[in-house]
Amino acid sequence: MCVHALTITTTTTMCTRTLSVQGIVERYGDESIEFGDTCNLFDSHCAPHRRVLVLTNEAIYVLGIVPKLPPPPPKGAPKPPPLDINTVKDFYFGLYRRIALADVGGVSTSQLADDYLVIHVINQHDTVLSCRRKTEFLAVLQRQKQINITFSNKYVSLSPPQLASNDDT
Repeated sequence: MCVHALTITTTTTMCTRTLSVQGIVERYGDESIEFGDTCNLFDSHCAPHRRVLVLTNEAIYVLGIVPKLPPPPPKGAPKPPPLDINTVKDFYFGLYRRIALADVGGVSTSQLADDYLVIHVINQHDTVLSCRRKTEFLAVLQRQKQINITFSNKYVSLSPPQLASNDDT
């Protein structure tokens, strides 16, 4: 799902969602969106989380898809049934991480035809992603900033707990 394709569609829900992505990006200045796609972000427990990856001329944004929940019932009203997250139709984008392109130390990716890549961030924890359009993302990122891309079938990633332990030494 390319962000530019969202602006071309005529359905009102897609246009509203595009404006919310642009609104998040515009908070940080006058940035143009160069690339956007859905991806899976892996946490320190290797659990995948569905996210939206947006690349601008200044930064990489990792956005979360957050469902809009109904308001809570008033006090004394019966408790509503549990909400099935798969039936929620309206959502908004929440900013999970913003990585300035100046802070990107490099990118590691595998030699295989999988979708995995690791964004190495200077003095911060690394971001492990699975992106269907990995090659397109790397091409646009390389055009924005000349970065070191490492092709290897072994990943060495720095997670937040490891980052904290390295600061002590």
